[in-house]
Amino acid sequence: MALNLLPTYRYPAIPYAEIAWRHHHRRRRPSILFVIAALRRLVIIPAAIVLLIPTLYFLATVPSPLPKVSIDSFSVTKFNATSTRDVSVEFDATVRAEHRLLSASVRCFHRGTVSVFYSGVTIAEGVSPEFCQWTGRVTEFHTTLKGSNIVLSVAESDGLERKQRRGDLMALEVEIKLPSRFADVVARCRVIRACSELKAQTCAVEEKSSFQQKVDREVLSCLLMLALWVLIVSILAIDLLGLVY
Repeated sequence: MALNLLPTYRYPAIPYAEIAWRHHHRRRRPSILFVIAALRRLVIIPAAIVLLIPTLYFLATVPSPLPKVSIDSFSVTKFNATSTRDVSVEFDATVRAEHRLLSASVRCFHRGTVSVFYSGVTIAEGVSPEFCQWTGRVTEFHTTLKGSNIVLSVAESDGLERKQRRGDLMALEVEIKLPSRFADVVARCRVIRACSELKAQTCAVEEKSSFQQKVDREVLSCLLMLALWVLIVSILAIDLLGLVY
């Protein structure tokens, strides 16, 4: 008497080959899920750690190179000196800023100031616009610097008036302040001009950070690192849940 291996609870009965195929793939499916989860754990998480941690640390804490600041043009549009040693001047200046970043990031500057000094005395002031710079981008902006009722000594007032009238070489100091989120860029340029033409200029650029700016940078760095570790723990939890269920 032959044994009936086909199930009798379903009509028509399922062929034995189909039963064997289903049983075979039912046994393989958990192993495939385990392999996929293991690959995710071995590949995705180390890659995230290797790539994200240095990137976030660099963007949050490592300062980018200082921008290269220069003055393309500098001219006197108004000059009045009275007998009471009061001086009223007006300058037109074109400032060029080239930002040299190490990475493909962006840096934005708020509204800043541009000041002109003669013998240590501020004789004119202006403003710089807000702008953002990406890697290798060059920004040029025009600003008008005005000063009125500037009191100078007799020698300084006479010397400034004589140089302007004769077109002699005139040495001025120009200070450009570009404030940003985490640090302020300050450029001090020594401008030598004669006959309304810019003869030479040299600029020294430095970066200054206030206490609040340093605190903001450290807080941002901590928040980025915390977000990264939350992401890693979330991936681990998802993998563990996938293995359990």
